[in-house]
Amino acid sequence: MGQGGHLLLKNKTPYRWKLTHKHSYQMKYWDNSFPSIIEPGSFAHVYIEWTEGTKNKKDDAGEIDYVMEGINASFQIQARAKNGFEINILFKNFHTNQIGNGETIRLGWSHNNSLVFMIAGSNGQFTSLGSRQNANKWMINLNDNKKLNEITIPGSHDTCTYDMSLVNYGYLLNLINIIPTVDPFSLLLKGAISLGGSLAVNRVVAFSQCQEMNLRKQLDRGLRFLDIRLKKEENHLQAYHGGIKIPMTFSQITQTCYEFLKLNSSETIIMSIQNEGDGNKPIGVLVKSEIDANKEKWYVDSSIPRLGNGTNKEDARGKLVLLRRYAQQADETKIGINISDIWPQNTQKENLVNSDNQLFSIQDEYQDYILNKLDHKFLNHVRPFLKETANTLFINFTSGIGTTGGFVFPKTLAKGDESFSTFKGTNQLLFNHLLDKMNGVYGIIPMDFPEYPNDSLIPLIISTNHF
Repeated sequence: MGQGGHLLLKNKTPYRWKLTHKHSYQMKYWDNSFPSIIEPGSFAHVYIEWTEGTKNKKDDAGEIDYVMEGINASFQIQARAKNGFEINILFKNFHTNQIGNGETIRLGWSHNNSLVFMIAGSNGQFTSLGSRQNANKWMINLNDNKKLNEITIPGSHDTCTYDMSLVNYGYLLNLINIIPTVDPFSLLLKGAISLGGSLAVNRVVAFSQCQEMNLRKQLDRGLRFLDIRLKKEENHLQAYHGGIKIPMTFSQITQTCYEFLKLNSSETIIMSIQNEGDGNKPIGVLVKSEIDANKEKWYVDSSIPRLGNGTNKEDARGKLVLLRRYAQQADETKIGINISDIWPQNTQKENLVNSDNQLFSIQDEYQDYILNKLDHKFLNHVRPFLKETANTLFINFTSGIGTTGGFVFPKTLAKGDESFSTFKGTNQLLFNHLLDKMNGVYGIIPMDFPEYPNDSLIPLIISTNHF
Protein backbone atom coordinates (compact mmCIF):
# COMPACT_ATOMS: atom_id res chain seq x y z
CA MET A 1 0.00 0.00 0.00
CA GLY A 2 1.01 3.59 -0.60
CA GLN A 3 0.87 6.45 1.84
CA GLY A 4 -2.72 7.37 2.56
CA GLY A 5 -4.34 10.26 4.35
CA HIS A 6 -7.33 12.60 4.22
CA LEU A 7 -8.13 16.14 3.18
CA LEU A 8 -11.00 17.90 4.95
CA LEU A 9 -12.71 20.44 2.67
CA LYS A 10 -15.14 22.84 4.44
CA ASN A 11 -17.47 25.02 2.39
CA LYS A 12 -18.61 27.92 4.55
CA THR A 13 -19.51 30.11 1.59
CA PRO A 14 -23.02 30.62 0.15
CA TYR A 15 -21.89 29.01 -3.13
CA ARG A 16 -21.94 25.41 -4.32
CA TRP A 17 -18.53 24.04 -5.13
CA LYS A 18 -18.76 22.14 -8.40
CA LEU A 19 -16.01 19.81 -9.59
CA THR A 20 -15.11 20.81 -13.15
CA HIS A 21 -11.85 18.99 -13.84
CA LYS A 22 -9.91 16.03 -12.51
CA HIS A 23 -6.65 14.46 -13.54
CA SER A 24 -4.05 12.23 -11.95
CA TYR A 25 -0.87 10.36 -12.76
CA GLN A 26 0.15 7.35 -10.69
CA MET A 27 -2.12 8.33 -7.80
CA LYS A 28 -3.75 5.27 -6.23
CA TYR A 29 -6.77 7.15 -4.84
CA TRP A 30 -7.54 10.56 -6.31
CA ASP A 31 -9.93 11.02 -9.25
CA ASN A 32 -12.92 9.28 -7.71
CA SER A 33 -12.31 10.43 -4.15
CA PHE A 34 -13.60 13.97 -4.57
CA PRO A 35 -17.38 14.62 -4.65
CA SER A 36 -18.87 16.30 -7.70
CA ILE A 37 -20.63 18.88 -5.50
CA ILE A 38 -19.84 20.29 -2.06
CA GLU A 39 -22.91 22.17 -0.90
CA PRO A 40 -22.81 25.43 1.08
CA GLY A 41 -22.54 24.67 4.78
CA SER A 42 -21.16 21.18 4.25
CA PHE A 43 -17.83 19.38 4.15
CA ALA A 44 -16.10 16.50 2.39
CA HIS A 45 -13.50 14.28 4.06
CA VAL A 46 -11.57 12.96 1.08
CA TYR A 47 -9.23 9.96 1.13
CA ILE A 48 -6.01 10.33 -0.87
CA GLU A 49 -3.36 7.68 -1.51
CA TRP A 50 -0.08 7.89 -3.36
CA THR A 51 1.54 5.08 -5.30
CA GLU A 52 4.48 4.55 -3.01
CA GLY A 53 7.42 2.25 -3.67
CA THR A 54 7.48 2.49 -7.47
CA LYS A 55 10.54 3.70 -9.34
CA ASN A 56 8.70 6.80 -10.47
CA LYS A 57 6.98 7.66 -7.22
CA LYS A 58 8.28 11.24 -7.46
CA ASP A 59 6.10 11.66 -10.54
CA ASP A 60 2.85 11.09 -8.61
CA ALA A 61 0.55 14.02 -9.36
CA GLY A 62 -3.08 15.05 -9.44
CA GLU A 63 -5.33 18.04 -9.97
CA ILE A 64 -8.92 18.68 -8.94
CA ASP A 65 -10.69 21.92 -9.92
CA TYR A 66 -13.71 23.31 -8.09
CA VAL A 67 -15.65 26.36 -9.24
CA MET A 68 -17.95 28.38 -6.99
CA GLU A 69 -21.24 28.43 -8.85
CA GLY A 70 -22.61 31.90 -9.55
CA ILE A 71 -19.27 33.70 -9.44
CA ASN A 72 -16.14 33.43 -11.52
CA ALA A 73 -14.02 31.97 -8.70
CA SER A 74 -12.29 28.60 -8.54
CA PHE A 75 -9.47 26.78 -6.86
CA GLN A 76 -7.35 23.80 -7.80
CA ILE A 77 -6.28 21.08 -5.38
CA GLN A 78 -2.91 19.71 -6.39
CA ALA A 79 -1.01 16.55 -5.43
CA ARG A 80 2.73 16.82 -5.91
CA ALA A 81 5.52 14.38 -5.04
CA LYS A 82 8.65 15.87 -6.58
CA ASN A 83 10.03 17.16 -3.27
CA GLY A 84 8.13 14.84 -0.96
CA PHE A 85 4.39 14.26 -0.83
CA GLU A 86 2.48 17.52 -0.70
CA ILE A 87 -1.07 18.83 -1.16
CA ASN A 88 -1.34 22.38 -2.53
CA ILE A 89 -4.21 24.77 -3.23
CA LEU A 90 -4.03 27.18 -6.20
CA PHE A 91 -6.42 30.16 -6.01
CA LYS A 92 -7.94 31.14 -9.37
CA ASN A 93 -9.90 34.33 -10.11
CA PHE A 94 -10.41 35.26 -6.48
CA HIS A 95 -8.55 36.12 -3.32
CA THR A 96 -9.10 35.83 0.42
CA ASN A 97 -7.94 38.07 3.26
CA GLN A 98 -4.92 35.75 3.52
CA ILE A 99 -4.16 34.63 -0.04
CA GLY A 100 -3.92 36.58 -3.30
CA ASN A 101 -5.37 35.66 -6.67
CA GLY A 102 -3.05 33.25 -8.46
CA GLU A 103 -1.17 32.28 -5.31
CA THR A 104 -0.59 28.73 -4.12
CA ILE A 105 -0.61 27.56 -0.50
CA ARG A 106 1.12 24.38 0.62
CA LEU A 107 -0.76 22.27 3.15
CA GLY A 108 1.97 19.62 3.31
CA TRP A 109 1.14 15.98 3.89
CA SER A 110 0.24 13.83 6.88
CA HIS A 111 0.27 10.05 6.53
CA ASN A 112 -2.73 8.39 8.23
CA ASN A 113 -4.03 11.77 9.35
CA SER A 114 -5.97 14.70 7.91
CA LEU A 115 -5.17 18.06 6.39
CA VAL A 116 -7.65 20.94 6.65
CA PHE A 117 -8.82 23.52 4.11
CA MET A 118 -11.76 25.91 4.51
CA ILE A 119 -13.19 28.91 2.67
CA ALA A 120 -15.77 31.13 4.39
CA GLY A 121 -17.45 34.41 3.49
CA SER A 122 -18.73 35.69 0.16
CA ASN A 123 -17.39 37.27 -3.00
CA GLY A 124 -14.95 40.05 -2.21
CA GLN A 125 -14.70 39.12 1.47
CA PHE A 126 -13.44 35.54 1.69
CA THR A 127 -11.56 33.99 4.58
CA SER A 128 -9.42 30.92 4.03
CA LEU A 129 -7.89 28.52 6.53
CA GLY A 130 -5.49 25.68 5.94
CA SER A 131 -2.98 23.36 7.52
CA ARG A 132 0.42 25.01 8.06
CA GLN A 133 -0.97 28.43 7.14
CA ASN A 134 -1.11 31.68 9.07
CA ALA A 135 -4.54 32.87 10.18
CA ASN A 136 -3.86 36.53 10.96
CA LYS A 137 -7.36 37.74 10.11
CA TRP A 138 -9.66 34.81 10.75
CA MET A 139 -12.10 36.91 12.82
CA ILE A 140 -12.79 39.37 10.01
CA ASN A 141 -15.93 37.57 8.77
CA LEU A 142 -17.42 36.98 12.22
CA ASN A 143 -20.54 39.04 12.89
CA ASP A 144 -19.87 42.25 14.81
CA ASN A 145 -22.66 41.40 17.26
CA LYS A 146 -21.06 38.15 18.37
CA LYS A 147 -19.91 38.15 21.98
CA LEU A 148 -16.77 36.31 22.99
CA ASN A 149 -18.84 33.57 24.60
CA GLU A 150 -20.37 32.88 21.18
CA ILE A 151 -17.07 32.09 19.46
CA THR A 152 -14.74 29.09 19.46
CA ILE A 153 -11.30 30.46 20.31
CA PRO A 154 -8.01 28.51 20.23
CA GLY A 155 -5.40 29.53 22.75
CA SER A 156 -2.14 28.60 24.44
CA HIS A 157 -1.57 27.39 28.00
CA ASP A 158 1.46 29.00 29.68
CA THR A 159 1.96 31.07 26.55
CA CYS A 160 5.52 32.26 27.15
CA THR A 161 7.19 28.96 28.04
CA TYR A 162 8.72 28.50 24.59
CA ASP A 163 11.92 30.15 25.88
CA MET A 164 13.62 28.17 28.67
CA SER A 165 17.06 29.71 28.06
CA LEU A 166 17.46 30.93 31.64
CA VAL A 167 17.31 27.41 33.06
CA ASN A 168 20.76 26.14 34.00
CA TYR A 169 21.94 24.17 37.01
CA GLY A 170 23.25 27.23 38.85
CA TYR A 171 19.87 28.89 38.47
CA LEU A 172 18.15 25.76 39.78
CA LEU A 173 20.40 25.56 42.84
CA ASN A 174 19.43 29.12 43.76
CA LEU A 175 15.81 28.36 43.05
CA ILE A 176 15.56 25.35 45.34
CA ASN A 177 15.96 27.49 48.44
CA ILE A 178 13.20 29.96 47.64
CA ILE A 179 10.39 28.02 46.01
CA PRO A 180 7.53 27.01 48.35
CA THR A 181 7.14 23.39 49.41
CA VAL A 182 3.34 23.28 49.52
CA ASP A 183 2.67 23.84 45.83
CA PRO A 184 2.57 20.52 43.86
CA PHE A 185 4.50 21.95 40.92
CA SER A 186 7.17 23.33 43.25
CA LEU A 187 7.55 19.95 44.91
CA LEU A 188 7.97 18.43 41.47
CA LEU A 189 10.68 20.97 40.65
CA LYS A 190 12.58 20.20 43.84
CA GLY A 191 12.53 16.51 43.01
CA ALA A 192 13.86 17.21 39.52
CA ILE A 193 16.61 19.51 40.78
CA SER A 194 17.86 16.79 43.13
CA LEU A 195 18.96 14.78 40.06
CA GLY A 196 21.85 17.18 39.58
CA GLY A 197 23.56 18.66 36.51
CA SER A 198 22.16 18.32 33.01
CA LEU A 199 19.65 15.69 34.17
CA ALA A 200 18.08 18.25 36.45
CA VAL A 201 18.00 20.91 33.74
CA ASN A 202 16.46 18.56 31.18
CA ARG A 203 13.82 17.35 33.63
CA VAL A 204 12.84 20.85 34.72
CA VAL A 205 12.61 22.05 31.11
CA ALA A 206 10.53 19.01 30.17
CA PHE A 207 8.04 19.76 32.96
CA SER A 208 8.00 23.53 32.41
CA GLN A 209 7.91 23.97 28.64
CA CYS A 210 4.43 24.03 27.18
CA GLN A 211 5.02 25.82 23.87
CA GLU A 212 7.46 25.79 20.94
CA MET A 213 6.01 28.62 18.83
CA ASN A 214 7.02 32.11 19.95
CA LEU A 215 4.35 34.63 20.86
CA ARG A 216 4.13 36.31 17.47
CA LYS A 217 3.90 33.00 15.66
CA GLN A 218 1.13 31.88 18.02
CA LEU A 219 -0.85 34.98 17.08
CA ASP A 220 -0.07 34.62 13.37
CA ARG A 221 -1.24 31.01 13.43
CA GLY A 222 -4.60 32.06 14.90
CA LEU A 223 -4.38 31.72 18.68
CA ARG A 224 -6.49 34.42 20.33
CA PHE A 225 -6.25 33.45 24.02
CA LEU A 226 -2.99 33.99 25.90
CA ASP A 227 -2.24 32.57 29.34
CA ILE A 228 0.18 35.06 30.90
CA ARG A 229 1.78 34.37 34.30
CA LEU A 230 3.64 37.28 35.93
CA LYS A 231 5.72 38.07 39.00
CA LYS A 232 6.63 41.48 40.35
CA GLU A 233 10.37 42.12 40.23
CA GLU A 234 11.34 45.55 41.59
CA ASN A 235 9.46 47.99 39.34
CA HIS A 236 8.45 45.68 36.47
CA LEU A 237 6.51 42.49 35.76
CA GLN A 238 8.40 39.38 34.63
CA ALA A 239 6.99 36.26 32.96
CA TYR A 240 7.20 33.09 35.04
CA HIS A 241 5.97 29.51 35.08
CA GLY A 242 5.80 28.56 38.72
CA GLY A 243 9.30 29.22 40.01
CA ILE A 244 10.86 29.26 36.53
CA LYS A 245 11.76 32.69 35.21
CA ILE A 246 11.10 33.30 31.54
CA PRO A 247 13.11 35.95 29.63
CA MET A 248 10.14 38.16 28.77
CA THR A 249 8.69 41.17 30.55
CA PHE A 250 5.05 42.17 30.54
CA SER A 251 5.94 45.20 28.43
CA GLN A 252 7.59 42.96 25.81
CA ILE A 253 4.54 40.70 25.76
CA THR A 254 2.09 43.54 25.31
CA GLN A 255 4.26 45.23 22.68
CA THR A 256 4.16 42.07 20.55
CA CYS A 257 0.36 42.06 20.88
CA TYR A 258 0.06 45.76 20.02
CA GLU A 259 2.14 45.27 16.88
CA PHE A 260 0.02 42.32 15.81
CA LEU A 261 -3.27 44.15 16.37
CA LYS A 262 -2.03 47.21 14.50
CA LEU A 263 -1.62 45.04 11.41
CA ASN A 264 -4.74 42.93 12.07
CA SER A 265 -7.40 45.24 13.46
CA SER A 266 -10.18 42.70 12.81
CA GLU A 267 -8.85 40.52 15.62
CA THR A 268 -9.09 40.52 19.39
CA ILE A 269 -6.74 38.91 21.92
CA ILE A 270 -8.03 37.65 25.24
CA MET A 271 -5.21 37.94 27.77
CA SER A 272 -5.59 36.00 30.99
CA ILE A 273 -3.22 37.48 33.57
CA GLN A 274 -2.29 35.60 36.72
CA ASN A 275 0.01 36.49 39.62
CA GLU A 276 2.60 33.72 39.67
CA GLY A 277 4.13 35.17 42.83
CA ASP A 278 2.67 35.39 46.31
CA GLY A 279 0.15 37.79 47.80
CA ASN A 280 2.91 39.92 49.29
CA LYS A 281 3.82 41.16 45.82
CA PRO A 282 0.57 42.18 44.11
CA ILE A 283 0.81 42.93 40.41
CA GLY A 284 -2.34 45.01 39.89
CA VAL A 285 -0.76 48.47 40.02
CA LEU A 286 1.86 47.61 37.41
CA VAL A 287 -0.70 45.89 35.14
CA LYS A 288 -2.93 48.96 35.30
CA SER A 289 0.02 51.24 34.61
CA GLU A 290 0.71 49.40 31.34
CA ILE A 291 -2.98 49.54 30.41
CA ASP A 292 -3.34 53.24 31.27
CA ALA A 293 -0.42 54.04 28.96
CA ASN A 294 -2.23 52.29 26.10
CA LYS A 295 -5.93 52.72 26.94
CA GLU A 296 -7.16 52.60 23.36
CA LYS A 297 -5.62 49.13 22.96
CA TRP A 298 -7.45 47.48 25.87
CA TYR A 299 -10.95 46.40 26.80
CA VAL A 300 -11.07 46.47 30.61
CA ASP A 301 -14.80 46.55 31.40
CA SER A 302 -16.24 43.80 33.62
CA SER A 303 -18.72 42.33 31.13
CA ILE A 304 -17.97 39.91 28.29
CA PRO A 305 -17.76 42.10 25.18
CA ARG A 306 -19.06 41.76 21.66
CA LEU A 307 -16.62 41.93 18.77
CA GLY A 308 -18.08 45.14 17.36
CA ASN A 309 -16.43 47.03 14.56
CA GLY A 310 -13.60 48.37 16.68
CA THR A 311 -14.78 51.98 16.80
CA ASN A 312 -16.56 51.96 20.16
CA LYS A 313 -15.26 51.67 23.70
CA GLU A 314 -17.31 48.53 24.28
CA ASP A 315 -15.93 46.75 21.17
CA ALA A 316 -13.28 44.01 21.42
CA ARG A 317 -11.92 44.19 17.86
CA GLY A 318 -8.44 45.59 17.63
CA LYS A 319 -7.95 45.30 21.39
CA LEU A 320 -6.62 43.15 24.17
CA VAL A 321 -9.37 41.93 26.49
CA LEU A 322 -8.28 41.60 30.12
CA LEU A 323 -9.36 38.36 31.77
CA ARG A 324 -8.19 38.95 35.33
CA ARG A 325 -7.06 35.90 37.32
CA TYR A 326 -5.14 37.97 39.85
CA ALA A 327 -6.78 39.47 42.93
CA GLN A 328 -6.83 43.23 43.25
CA GLN A 329 -6.11 45.15 46.42
CA ALA A 330 -8.93 46.95 48.21
CA ASP A 331 -7.70 50.38 47.12
CA GLU A 332 -7.28 49.47 43.43
CA THR A 333 -9.74 50.47 40.72
CA LYS A 334 -11.46 47.32 39.56
CA ILE A 335 -10.63 46.47 35.95
CA GLY A 336 -11.17 43.56 33.59
CA ILE A 337 -13.38 40.49 33.53
CA ASN A 338 -12.85 39.11 37.02
CA ILE A 339 -12.34 35.37 37.42
CA SER A 340 -9.90 35.56 40.32
CA ASP A 341 -12.46 34.46 42.91
CA ILE A 342 -14.07 31.59 40.98
CA TRP A 343 -11.16 29.79 39.29
CA PRO A 344 -11.26 26.04 40.09
CA GLN A 345 -7.86 24.78 41.23
CA ASN A 346 -7.00 21.53 39.42
CA THR A 347 -10.63 20.66 38.83
CA GLN A 348 -13.59 21.56 36.65
CA LYS A 349 -16.78 23.39 37.46
CA GLU A 350 -19.76 24.57 35.47
CA ASN A 351 -22.05 27.57 35.92
CA LEU A 352 -19.63 29.67 37.93
CA VAL A 353 -20.87 33.20 38.57
CA ASN A 354 -18.31 35.92 39.19
CA SER A 355 -18.69 39.09 41.24
CA ASP A 356 -20.16 40.91 38.23
CA ASN A 357 -22.77 38.23 37.52
CA GLN A 358 -20.96 36.87 34.46
CA LEU A 359 -21.34 33.13 33.83
CA PHE A 360 -18.38 30.76 33.26
CA SER A 361 -17.63 27.04 32.99
CA ILE A 362 -13.95 26.22 33.53
CA GLN A 363 -12.02 22.96 33.12
CA ASP A 364 -8.42 23.16 34.33
CA GLU A 365 -7.72 19.66 35.64
CA TYR A 366 -3.97 19.70 35.07
CA GLN A 367 -2.78 16.70 37.14
CA ASP A 368 -2.18 13.88 38.02
CA TYR A 369 -2.16 11.87 34.76
CA ILE A 370 -0.51 8.46 34.50
CA LEU A 371 1.24 6.80 31.58
CA ASN A 372 -1.16 3.92 31.03
CA LYS A 373 -4.25 6.17 31.11
CA LEU A 374 -3.16 9.21 29.13
CA ASP A 375 -6.46 9.43 27.27
CA HIS A 376 -8.26 10.28 30.53
CA LYS A 377 -7.49 13.99 30.12
CA PHE A 378 -9.48 14.16 26.92
CA LEU A 379 -12.15 11.56 27.68
CA ASN A 380 -12.93 12.61 31.25
CA HIS A 381 -12.28 16.34 31.16
CA VAL A 382 -11.85 17.98 27.75
CA ARG A 383 -14.59 16.18 25.82
CA PRO A 384 -17.36 16.68 28.41
CA PHE A 385 -16.73 20.45 28.22
CA LEU A 386 -17.03 20.60 24.42
CA LYS A 387 -20.63 21.70 24.57
CA GLU A 388 -22.66 24.84 24.06
CA THR A 389 -24.49 26.68 26.82
CA ALA A 390 -26.16 30.02 26.25
CA ASN A 391 -24.50 33.07 27.81
CA THR A 392 -21.68 30.99 29.33
CA LEU A 393 -17.99 31.45 28.56
CA PHE A 394 -16.33 28.03 28.51
CA ILE A 395 -12.59 27.78 29.19
CA ASN A 396 -11.42 24.24 28.49
CA PHE A 397 -7.71 23.48 29.02
CA THR A 398 -6.24 20.46 27.21
CA SER A 399 -2.98 20.65 29.19
CA GLY A 400 -1.69 18.52 32.04
CA ILE A 401 1.19 16.65 33.69
CA GLY A 402 1.70 13.55 35.82
CA THR A 403 4.17 12.19 38.37
CA THR A 404 2.56 8.93 39.50
CA GLY A 405 3.89 5.70 38.01
CA GLY A 406 6.18 7.53 35.59
CA PHE A 407 6.56 11.11 34.42
CA VAL A 408 3.99 12.67 32.10
CA PHE A 409 5.43 15.86 30.64
CA PRO A 410 3.26 18.52 28.96
CA LYS A 411 4.48 17.39 25.53
CA THR A 412 3.77 13.73 26.35
CA LEU A 413 0.14 14.50 27.12
CA ALA A 414 -0.26 16.90 24.18
CA LYS A 415 1.28 14.80 21.40
CA GLY A 416 1.96 11.35 22.80
CA ASP A 417 5.21 9.41 22.74
CA GLU A 418 5.36 6.51 20.31
CA SER A 419 8.51 5.15 21.95
CA PHE A 420 6.46 3.61 24.74
CA SER A 421 2.78 4.06 23.94
CA THR A 422 0.20 3.96 21.15
CA PHE A 423 -1.38 7.08 22.64
CA LYS A 424 -1.33 9.78 19.94
CA GLY A 425 -1.86 12.74 22.25
CA THR A 426 -4.70 14.82 23.65
CA ASN A 427 -4.34 17.18 20.69
CA GLN A 428 -4.94 14.32 18.25
CA LEU A 429 -8.00 13.16 20.20
CA LEU A 430 -9.40 16.69 20.09
CA PHE A 431 -8.62 16.89 16.38
CA ASN A 432 -10.42 13.59 15.70
CA HIS A 433 -13.43 14.72 17.74
CA LEU A 434 -13.84 17.95 15.76
CA LEU A 435 -13.31 16.50 12.27
CA ASP A 436 -17.02 15.96 11.63
CA LYS A 437 -18.22 19.12 13.41
CA MET A 438 -19.33 21.68 10.84
CA ASN A 439 -20.39 24.35 13.34
CA GLY A 440 -20.17 24.72 17.08
CA VAL A 441 -19.46 27.14 19.90
CA TYR A 442 -16.89 25.45 22.12
CA GLY A 443 -15.50 28.44 23.99
CA ILE A 444 -11.83 29.04 24.70
CA ILE A 445 -9.53 26.02 24.25
CA PRO A 446 -6.02 26.67 25.66
CA MET A 447 -3.52 24.02 24.54
CA ASP A 448 0.05 22.87 24.94
CA PHE A 449 1.98 22.58 21.65
CA PRO A 450 -1.12 23.38 19.53
CA GLU A 451 0.84 22.99 16.27
CA TYR A 452 0.44 19.24 16.79
CA PRO A 453 -0.85 17.33 14.91
CA ASN A 454 0.65 18.47 11.59
CA ASP A 455 -0.22 22.16 12.03
CA SER A 456 -3.89 21.34 11.45
CA LEU A 457 -5.54 21.54 14.87
CA ILE A 458 -5.69 25.34 15.10
CA PRO A 459 -7.40 25.84 11.71
CA LEU A 460 -9.79 22.98 12.49
CA ILE A 461 -10.84 24.60 15.77
CA ILE A 462 -11.31 27.98 14.08
CA SER A 463 -13.32 26.37 11.27
CA THR A 464 -16.09 25.30 13.68
CA ASN A 465 -17.20 28.93 14.05
CA HIS A 466 -20.33 30.36 12.43
CA PHE A 467 -18.83 32.69 9.83
